[in-house]
Amino acid sequence: MLNAIPLWLEPFSSDGVVDIASVEVAPPMIAKAVMLSMIAASYYCMSLALRKIALGVAYSVWEIVGMIGILFISFLFFPPNLTIKEYIGIAVGFVGIICVILGEEQH
Repeated sequence: MLNAIPLWLEPFSSDGVVDIASVEVAPPMIAKAVMLSMIAASYYCMSLALRKIALGVAYSVWEIVGMIGILFISFLFFPPNLTIKEYIGIAVGFVGIICVILGEEQH
């Protein structure tokens, strides 16, 4: 799992996505520059991770870390009004991604 350390830096992307929602709060050029730099850093970290681990695992981990980051930041700053079905959908998504990670064969 140490080979995937760059993948764990993926919350840069989460921060970039949340910055989309804060464009109205900060000066637009600064918010857009921060958002684009965080997304670029995320893709760079993903490319480093792909040198050591399989694409399926890398992408699955990338998605779940991003989802956790986005949910955490959005719950802190933008309280959601989600229904029970939406919470169940989020949980099913997590379970599906975890199944992909656990189902990957080790070489």
